[in-house]
Amino acid sequence: MAITADITRAEDLAKLMADSAAAHGSLDIAVNSAGTLAAFGPVSDIDEDQWSTLVSVNLTGTLLSMKHKIAHMRRHGGGAIVNITSCLGARMRLVGLGSYVATKGAVSALTHNAARDHIHDGNLDQRRQPRPSGHTNVLPPRRVPGRPRRPDTAATARRPRTGPGEIAAAVFYLASPEAAFITGTDLLIDGGATA
Repeated sequence: MAITADITRAEDLAKLMADSAAAHGSLDIAVNSAGTLAAFGPVSDIDEDQWSTLVSVNLTGTLLSMKHKIAHMRRHGGGAIVNITSCLGARMRLVGLGSYVATKGAVSALTHNAARDHIHDGNLDQRRQPRPSGHTNVLPPRRVPGRPRRPDTAATARRPRTGPGEIAAAVFYLASPEAAFITGTDLLIDGGATA
């Protein structure tokens, strides 16, 4: 079943929740993975419209998704929400990606705070957060002119990108009963980029 929704609009997410619950009877597991990459360049040159788009999709979209999913799960006995983000923001920074880094770091902080806010809401474990670094592995490390590349960075850059199968396996685990005690933490899937 496919439902089209704009994650930046609360009305769309409320309808998405209602339609999903009507079709499936309940919502026990949810994954938030929508995101966009825009507003390239130094912080001083960030286009304000692109900044607004990044904040709306990457941060507000995650907030609204969690808000509606948590409300539904509270009424129906709990569940698990897994937020997929990037290691850029919470763990890494890259030149020219300040706006993206800011939104992804904020998603990480929001997720961790949701863990504190909802830790006693029955079985609401939406704070379990795998953090694949698809964007990090796609973007090569920046080399500062006149400065040698660190050997560990060069080795990480040559590793294959994280695949969807690895991310899906982490999501399945985090949403499973075996991970019921994992709350408010990060699972880094980054090929050692942040080690």
